[in-house]
Amino acid sequence: MFDPRAIGDLPDVLLRADGFPGNRRPRLVATGYGGSVRTSFSGSSAYLAEAGIENGSLDGAFTLYSTRRPDRVLQAQGALWKARRLLRREAIGGFKFSAEFSAHLWRRHLPSLAGTDVISNFQLFSERFLRQRESHGIGAYLYLDATLHDYLEGYREFDVAGVDPSTADRVFALERDGYQRADGIAVMSSQTAETLTSHYEVPADRVRLVLPGANMSDEMAERVIEARATRAATDECVVGFIGVYPERKGLPRLASAIGALRREGVPVRLLVVGRCPEEIAVMDGVEALGFISKTAEPGAFVAALARMDLGCLLSTAEMSGIAVLEFIRCGIPVLATAVGGIPDNLRGGGGISVPGDASATDVAAAIGRFIDDGDERRRLEAEAQARSGSVRWHAAAAALGEMVAEEGTP
Repeated sequence: MFDPRAIGDLPDVLLRADGFPGNRRPRLVATGYGGSVRTSFSGSSAYLAEAGIENGSLDGAFTLYSTRRPDRVLQAQGALWKARRLLRREAIGGFKFSAEFSAHLWRRHLPSLAGTDVISNFQLFSERFLRQRESHGIGAYLYLDATLHDYLEGYREFDVAGVDPSTADRVFALERDGYQRADGIAVMSSQTAETLTSHYEVPADRVRLVLPGANMSDEMAERVIEARATRAATDECVVGFIGVYPERKGLPRLASAIGALRREGVPVRLLVVGRCPEEIAVMDGVEALGFISKTAEPGAFVAALARMDLGCLLSTAEMSGIAVLEFIRCGIPVLATAVGGIPDNLRGGGGISVPGDASATDVAAAIGRFIDDGDERRRLEAEAQARSGSVRWHAAAAALGEMVAEEGTP
């Protein structure tokens, strides 16, 4: 039976303030590893939960692990896990993908989640959780930007380079079992849906496509839209890049394209928010602003976005591609590669798509057309502005609420 007080034992929570509904089980979004609900999974779980609280489809979110409340047992297990791998001369990365990591967290939180429906953004349930959840009255659902196969294959050269193949093989088996035993599965992209059916053998009719939303508050988006509408006119087109992983997200290719355009006399500038390699930061026409926190520096973040005429996400590997939606939420057209979940997010307009292996020359040509063709530019701007209000998380929250209502036990 659900005990509202037990929820407070979870590492970090974001809950509705007006009490839980009496006619159904509370629906809680679970996110994986991070400092808090608002920072885990790039904030997606928190934005999703807040949208669901607003439209009545969800009731909150929690982290499985928070660095603000360290778990000493888990830290010890992690140190031992790495030591064993060092002795075997194996890669030490990937403890959070291990069966040991998931087993400890889900075992610890099982009593607190009694009487709830859990919608996890993290790919792994533990064997014990899956075995005992029914006796605790817990519904188990998944809402994923990608499978671990997508991550470990797509990001192999970047974010997950330290994960040993043997770890991957073991985790795939645990992950597959969770997919087979979950009450319902939703995904953020067609690519992830395809991976679930082809690699994990999940029947296609069990997988729902639920597109994500922009990780941005309505207040911030409206501030950007207003600032862009009232900004002074300029002859220079400002191309924007926002990202923590510049190589994977295509900043070098973009900078090369901007450099080529400027050498041809095209009035264009590159504005970089996030990590910018020094060799790019010193290039002609590049303005590197460094990291700007949406929460700690909202004014600076709004000011940077308001200057952008075209957003760019030229990723070589991407999962959901939520950054595309953040540009469109602000009414900014976007140029993006057709990889991962990006094509799904460009449906409906407001974007220019180029192949994942597009060259810097191809990118320069696309940006040049955007600058030179006034009709095309106005069309893309109008499409982005028209979609702005529809790329919030509210539609996803409602769809997940429907999934739980249809697949679960009242």
